[in-house]
Amino acid sequence: MKRKRDTVCVAFLSLATPMISLPVTTAFQPAPGGGHGGLNRFRLHPLSMSALPGTPMNAARSVKPLIEVSLDRPLLTDMFIGEATKKTTGPNLLARIWQTVTGAVSGVGGSGLLSSNVVRVAVIAFLIAFAATMLFRLPGGMAQSLSKFFKTLNGRIERFVERVKPDEEGIPMPFEEGNEGWGVSTLRSRKRLGKTNFIQYEFELPEPDYVLPLELGQQVSLCCLDNEGNVARGDFFPFSPTGKTKPGSFSVLVPNKTPEENIVLLGLEAANFCRVVKQELKIGDEVAIKPGDTRLNYRGQYLPVTDILYVACGNGIVPVLEQARAVLPRGSSSVAAVTVVWINEETKDFDVLAEVLEKEYFKYSDKLAVSCIVDSPRRRDWSDNNEINAAVPDFKQGTMAVLAGPTDLMEKAFYYLEDRGYPSDTICVL
Repeated sequence: MKRKRDTVCVAFLSLATPMISLPVTTAFQPAPGGGHGGLNRFRLHPLSMSALPGTPMNAARSVKPLIEVSLDRPLLTDMFIGEATKKTTGPNLLARIWQTVTGAVSGVGGSGLLSSNVVRVAVIAFLIAFAATMLFRLPGGMAQSLSKFFKTLNGRIERFVERVKPDEEGIPMPFEEGNEGWGVSTLRSRKRLGKTNFIQYEFELPEPDYVLPLELGQQVSLCCLDNEGNVARGDFFPFSPTGKTKPGSFSVLVPNKTPEENIVLLGLEAANFCRVVKQELKIGDEVAIKPGDTRLNYRGQYLPVTDILYVACGNGIVPVLEQARAVLPRGSSSVAAVTVVWINEETKDFDVLAEVLEKEYFKYSDKLAVSCIVDSPRRRDWSDNNEINAAVPDFKQGTMAVLAGPTDLMEKAFYYLEDRGYPSDTICVL
């Protein structure tokens, strides 16, 4: 039996298919012949783009998978750097080989190319035997290189499978105009995200095939009552560890801090909502929801956008992951190079999400650079950190910077980028 709160509002907004708002769509439209970003020296092959109509999402669906090889460029890159690498050691090499081979056979088999279980078993047995033999003949450095090779191979396989395997589609949840556009959801679970200082809250939608009709960079507004009957409300970016929209539910990720600490990180209103959800709501309680503000807006004059710099602090990595996944696939946008700089005060806060970010890196290492840095940016100037200085590329025309995290840190990041030569109208604060 669900425990209902008396004044939770149920309402609907007009249906809209998820897409980027007009200024952003214009900025990210695929450009004929492609663009050249600041990471060309790290690519396996040039980014090939064609003029495709519509939003980045529609463009991505219309692109055919290609395999390209460039012999005059390094096979492997090493731009996933920083403290997060300690959190992404993952399985040993044999386990990595097994993951790669089974992933390949599963993905190809799911495409109908390998229909025989006997063939699949034979392929797996041969590849594992071959890889294991090679492993024991390699010195330590070669074994590390081979491990990186299999990570990259696994990423490329996942990248290919994602392009040929259709996404699980849902129905955009309707929001009526009555009751100010509020709908209803139910608190399904709360759990700590690995060893991090973050909590993941999962909410169930009214129908199992509903999805939230949100644009890229749009938040979801949540509202409930505390035990005194007072309204608690907060706006958050949806969180998906896999990057796939799961019909029937959605999640948000919030800091697992004291209410006082959360006020600094989230602001008074959102911190109060987190306190109520954590301390007072029970599983099965209803929470009002509606689409929130769209925070991603490019105001610059340099179009199309060819390079994006993301600077995230703490759980600011959540919208960064969502947006990077949207612009990285070939043909999805005019973006040719993406740089992610993620800063945390403790190494453990890279747990889980660093692995998610690493998987994206090995899928798109030809256009994605990631730096994970441990620092206390509130206590000193950003320009004093050599890791940040090295990770942030110099500005050039076509570059957009996106900042995500606590307000006070994003203010410091904004001024830091201005000092580095970034025009203010090319910097977007989420």
